Amino acid sequence: MSAGIVRRQGKGQWIYECRPCGDQAETVDKFRAIEYGQWHEKSFQHAFTGVGQIFAKAYAELSLAVMPTVEAHSRILEPPSNLPHDPSLLNDRRKWGGR
Repeated sequence: MSAGIVRRQGKGQWIYECRPCGDQAETVDKFRAIEYGQWHEKSFQHAFTGVGQIFAKAYAELSLAVMPTVEAHSRILEPPSNLPHDPSLLNDRRKWGGR
């Protein structure tokens, strides 16, 4: 089953277009356009276009399901503020900008 289309654009101008991948090649004759299409359909780019779309969709669904949990736990994982434990040190203007 061919995913690409070979069409004539003008005189001496043939175009191979693969719609799932968005790949397009311009050649001078129909035979070269067909050859390019056969080469492209054997390539990794064409083979993994569908697989990549499946993974992208699964990742989007997973991120929508996980985001509320991550946002709830992000407050727990925040680093502590850079303030001293001793309240008398808050008056020290050199580091913490006391009064």
